[in-house]
Order: sequence, then C-alpha cells, then structure tokens
Amino acid sequence: MTWDAEPVDGGRRVRYRVDGSTVATYDVAVFREAGETVVEIDAGYASRVGLRVLPSFLAATRYRDAVWAAQGYELRERDWSLG
Repeated sequence: MTWDAEPVDGGRRVRYRVDGSTVATYDVAVFREAGETVVEIDAGYASRVGLRVLPSFLAATRYRDAVWAAQGYELRERDWSLG
C-alpha cells in the first residue's frame, strides 16, 4: 500500500493505492470559520465491496461520534451515503 497527496482547492487530496491501483481518495480541507477550526473530509472509494463489510461499516458509523469526542472534536454535521 502506498499513498500520495497533492494540493486541491485550499486542501489536500490523499490517494491510497494497492498494487498501483487507487483504492480510496480523501479530500481534506482545514479552515477557520467564526473563530473555530473546521475540518472537512470527503471520502471516496474506488472499489466495490461485498455485503459482508456492511455490518462493520454500520458499527463504525454508530461509534464515530464518540471516537471524535474522545479526541476533543465536536462533530457538527455528517452527510454520508452508500452508493
């Protein structure tokens, strides 16, 4: 597995590759708004996954807020979908 990063629209695009093929892409932007630091992450996955990963995906979604809170972050908005 390798990764690379490049600047895009005030943030960074990070690509993870396996055997030279892109597996996931994350667009990350960090900025200040109304005196607070905002981190926006847009994740995209290049590969289809089987239904066997759905339970772990849903479990991770359930505990995601607690994980961010434990690190001192406040999650203000989430927009996700499976497609």
